[in-house]
Amino acid sequence: MNAANMGRVNRHSARYPSDCVVAVGACFLLFISCGSEQKEEAAHSEPSAAVESQFAAEPRTPNVLWITIDTLRADHLGCYGYPRETTPWLDELAAESLVFERAFTPIATTLPSHTSMFTGVYPHEHGILANIAGGQTYLRNPELLTLAEVLRQGGYATRAVISAFPLREEFGLATGFDIYHQPKARKQRGAKAATKAALNALKELQDPAVDGAPGFLWVHYFDPHVPYSPPPEYRDRFQMTEEELAGFVARGFLERAQRRTGEWNELDKGTDFYDEEVAFADFEIARLMREAKASGWLDDAIIIVTADHGEGLNQHGMPGHGFVWQEQLRVPLIMRIPGEEPGRVPYSMSLVDVAPTLLRFIDVPGKAEFLEQATGVDRLDPSISHVDARILGQGSPLQSTDGNIDYTLRAGGWNLHLAPNGIRRLYRVDTDPEETVDLAESEAAIADRLEKELREWVALQRREVTTEAASDAVRAELRALGYGGSEDDEEGDR
Repeated sequence: MNAANMGRVNRHSARYPSDCVVAVGACFLLFISCGSEQKEEAAHSEPSAAVESQFAAEPRTPNVLWITIDTLRADHLGCYGYPRETTPWLDELAAESLVFERAFTPIATTLPSHTSMFTGVYPHEHGILANIAGGQTYLRNPELLTLAEVLRQGGYATRAVISAFPLREEFGLATGFDIYHQPKARKQRGAKAATKAALNALKELQDPAVDGAPGFLWVHYFDPHVPYSPPPEYRDRFQMTEEELAGFVARGFLERAQRRTGEWNELDKGTDFYDEEVAFADFEIARLMREAKASGWLDDAIIIVTADHGEGLNQHGMPGHGFVWQEQLRVPLIMRIPGEEPGRVPYSMSLVDVAPTLLRFIDVPGKAEFLEQATGVDRLDPSISHVDARILGQGSPLQSTDGNIDYTLRAGGWNLHLAPNGIRRLYRVDTDPEETVDLAESEAAIADRLEKELREWVALQRREVTTEAASDAVRAELRALGYGGSEDDEEGDR
């Protein structure tokens, strides 16, 4: 085998560590009740004819509505077991959708997470490792296709509505969108303004000039990202009781925690304001859906709702995001696919898997090329042992672009954290999902195996990154959102 072919084999081996590749024929799909934390080691079974036919969709080009909600923890939605009524509309959508119980972002940072979603590869592969680091912004690997490019080449009319500075067109995600709606004057916009812009984009997709063409609409909501500032009509909707506060503290949340930018987050008020912003975003998404449904555009559309990352809310002493704790990496993932039975999907998956899974239900000429590029896989493919899925996560660089990065590898019921200095933590996440008991010393053999696997996988993905100096204006805008904007600052909550 020549060197070029060897590189090609290694590139696609990054999808799974070698001991996880399985033969065609092993499959399972288990639906479980909302909010369950059952073990991930489910038994294999032969696919029934019903399951086989369920996912054997006819080639088609449905409309696609993809919604991303910035900074949304999965466990703050009712359909994931949260007791507060934060997401009544998303809960209704979940009841008619596939709900992925354990979806994880590869990185809890806005720009690299979205780039992974729409290219199907991990951050080291696309080259965007942070919004900003060491005064530098990253440039995406230009050889990678985006989902929007593939769909547009296949005849789709494509529109994007983004609501925050890290996703502006100059950072690389506008590629493939006919029109990329973004806030004016570099500022972020709230959920009400985002819905207004999305409705305008929807009208564009229904314009006679594009009539008959399928549409792809991506809408990004910035709520509930900091600063938490719910509108007046949502203030005081939630008020944490002493009992609720005690419950959070018992789970390892600090009553007060300081952001790297200096501000303090109070557990009670911070969580109340966060949940009120979640409720506001849910209301505005419902408004978008009602009008889209009334127009008929959603009749046979695929709807995807997810988040770029979660939020610490003082869990593990961290109010923000950008690190590798599961509350920051775990995200909701709801997929409504017309003609498919709703249910709960318990196995782990990464956001790099979402586009390949979506393309199961879409037939466009560039599909094969995108799937060849992707490290992510179709998580409804019955030929893959999803029980054995390995989920890789990473933090953002702090001061520089020299690779000073934390990693995590989730495998079965285990999750390993590996710091740049070699310190590691190991958690049995099937029984300790909030990562409270470190087993790295008592289960050293498991930690050794997972560390070896993690290091090998990251080595396969690494490529030389390209950066450029961020302007003063870019640094100022990112710093205003809690991200480091100068070489003298840390990156904040990222």
